[in-house]
Amino acid sequence: GRRLTLTIDTALKQGEDASYTAALVIATDGRFHYVIDVSRGRFEFAELRDAILRLLTRYRIGKTLIEDSSAGPSLKSVLAEKGRSSELWPTRGRSKQERLGDHMHLFVDGRIWLAGDQPWSVELVNELLRFPNGRHDDQVDALSQYLAWINTKGGAATPIVLGANSSEARMVRAFSGPQPARGVHPMRNPNLRIRRW
Repeated sequence: GRRLTLTIDTALKQGEDASYTAALVIATDGRFHYVIDVSRGRFEFAELRDAILRLLTRYRIGKTLIEDSSAGPSLKSVLAEKGRSSELWPTRGRSKQERLGDHMHLFVDGRIWLAGDQPWSVELVNELLRFPNGRHDDQVDALSQYLAWINTKGGAATPIVLGANSSEARMVRAFSGPQPARGVHPMRNPNLRIRRW
């Protein structure tokens, strides 16, 4: 079985220079981590709530992580009213670079995968490659939050048993293909082939 986690970095400001809210759906078998969906936008709170509820309805999420800043506590409360549990995840006063730096070995070892044929793929890859000098880093923050949690508490999550024809199972099968060579950055690996589901 594989666990599905929804990890959310919230922002409520709007305008061209405002930060985005980023929500990533990530599947794991305990070793490899597959980004299977992304919702990203500049939302008013009601729009943020609805976007997150759509992801929770579409996928069988085992754990929802929300950064403990900005609209995070309010989102947790609203989800609780809808019967959806979530956990606020603190940044612990560490910089964005420090938080991602703890987990760079997972990228180097080819353990982070993402779909190559989705509308959000290019933006996510570009943000990762430009970090920390890019204009936005909301998706990186959401991914770092997930990796921090999986490193400390992931073993406590309840695995999801997948049926052979479930949407989650089809997504996981879509990430088959050759693994990157050890030490090769996964986003720059010429042998990385991710099939469509």
